[in-house]
Amino acid sequence: MKRTSTRDIKPQWFNFPTITQSGADTTTSLAVNMPVARIPGAASVTVIEILRIYAAISNLPAIAAVAESLDTETLVLSTSNNTTTDVLLNHASVIAFFLKTQRGAFTAGGTYARMGDQIMEFNLTDDNGNGVLVATDSLFLQLQSTGTGATNNAQVKMLYRFKSIGAMEFVGIVQSQQ
Repeated sequence: MKRTSTRDIKPQWFNFPTITQSGADTTTSLAVNMPVARIPGAASVTVIEILRIYAAISNLPAIAAVAESLDTETLVLSTSNNTTTDVLLNHASVIAFFLKTQRGAFTAGGTYARMGDQIMEFNLTDDNGNGVLVATDSLFLQLQSTGTGATNNAQVKMLYRFKSIGAMEFVGIVQSQQ
C-alpha cells in the first residue's frame, strides 16, 4: 500500500557504538542517545520510527570441551536501562532480541559444532511499511553471554525515519515504553 502521510521523512541509517562486555560472560549495558530534537510547545512531536535492525555479534570461541557444550550470546535493544539484569523477550521495553548459539563437543572421535548466523536482521515493519515508533530520548543495548569464556562484543545498525505525531500520542508512547 502507498503511504499517504506527507510527514514521513526518508529512511536513514544510525550506527550504534560497539558494545563490549566488561568481562567474560557478563551482562553489559550501553545507553545511546537518539538524534531527535524536541521543540517545546510545538503542535506535533518528532519521534523515531524503527524499520530494521542489523546486528553482528562476535564469533563464539572454538569448542574445547570434551562433553557437549552450549555457548550463547544475547543482544537486546530496549527503551529502558536494565543495567546488569538479564532481560527476557517479553520485557515491556524490549524492541529487538537477538540470540546466537553454538553447540558442540571436542572428542577423540571428532569435533562438531553447530553455529548461527553471523549477521542477523530484525524487520520491524508491518505489511504497509510502518515501523515501531520510539519516543524515548535514548535506546539501550544489552549484551550477555554464557559458556563462552570470552569478552564478547556486538555492532548494531538501525534503519529508521523521523515521524511527526500529535502530543497525546507522544505521551502514550512514552508511558508504554518506560
